[in-house]
Amino acid sequence: MIIYQRQLLCQMIFTLFLAWILFSCLTTVTFAAVGETKNQIEQKHGSYCFVEDSSRQFWTPSEWQNIPGGKAKCYGYMTNAGGLIATMWIEYNNQDVVTKETTLMDHSIKIRDFKNYFSELYDKIIAPNSMVFTSDSAPNNRLAVIIKNHAGKFSLITFFLDNDSKTKINMHTKIRGFEISEASPAIVEDYIKKSEAANLNQSANTAYKAYPGEDWIKTGNFFQPELYFSEKLLQRKKTDMIVIHHTAIDNISVADIHEIHLAKGWAGIGYHKVILPDGTVLNGRPENAIGSHALGANRTSVGISLVGNFENRPPTTKQLDALEALTLELVTKYHVLLKNVVPHRAVTQGTVCPGALFPWDQFIQALNADLAKQK
Repeated sequence: MIIYQRQLLCQMIFTLFLAWILFSCLTTVTFAAVGETKNQIEQKHGSYCFVEDSSRQFWTPSEWQNIPGGKAKCYGYMTNAGGLIATMWIEYNNQDVVTKETTLMDHSIKIRDFKNYFSELYDKIIAPNSMVFTSDSAPNNRLAVIIKNHAGKFSLITFFLDNDSKTKINMHTKIRGFEISEASPAIVEDYIKKSEAANLNQSANTAYKAYPGEDWIKTGNFFQPELYFSEKLLQRKKTDMIVIHHTAIDNISVADIHEIHLAKGWAGIGYHKVILPDGTVLNGRPENAIGSHALGANRTSVGISLVGNFENRPPTTKQLDALEALTLELVTKYHVLLKNVVPHRAVTQGTVCPGALFPWDQFIQALNADLAKQK
């Protein structure tokens, strides 16, 4: 309920308060570490802009000063970085030391973009000693990270997500806010035990949960810059085919393809290699993993996709040159027969991929000439 009220407050800020109040309070987004003093916080962020009292009513500073004996639950500070405006709510103890920080943003951001706005906190999240946990036991998936500071103390970060239980959390999941609080060694141990219990239950294929409602599982780090796959990838047992695709979308990145394929319910990008219009070859799914690009041929094939819609235009010369070199490399590496270098449409019904304007015959002739030179 309190989170909902705070969201409503954030929306009201931009419509009910005068512009001078907003802009006079804006500061740069930084990480307000649990354990800092109120004086330290206000040196970084300036004076508070709002107050929430113990009865969950909200006040401006001038209003609050006229409330004799008022007891504040938390103080609100406006922050800004890269066009992102957020309300940071700080709770202090009786010694004016930070015990909890709740940050609510004016719009959601993707996990993969988190570092662009909260670089200091991001560095702590991707540190080797951080631990990432997810839970799908609530109505919506949940995400938590435990970080360790230089003094050896732990903090727990709980993220507020814009997602549903149908899509597993991934680097493209959107964040609308987060809460940071101190995590005692007992809390850290509790999360680890929950993860171990959940993994044992999964291994035993049982519906029993040792911790009802809080089935936290330790995962890989979604915040790392490399592609993160939402489930364990299986390795191919053999490779006897290379399948050529087009993305059917112009000017699309590997990260965007990854997001589209995640939205389909796949583990992530289904292609192993992606070739940009300038001929740059980028990695997608790990080359030794079973792909998700050609129904009926995924378990024994490598998938290569060229960026572009070749129903509308042909691939660039640089793309074709890069494709020829890459395919020759893979054919040699896996001892694939030339007849098993095929367009997507040859193995999957209902598609014209890689498009009518892809010069297939020309490509195969060039590849055949390259193979002849190797003999």
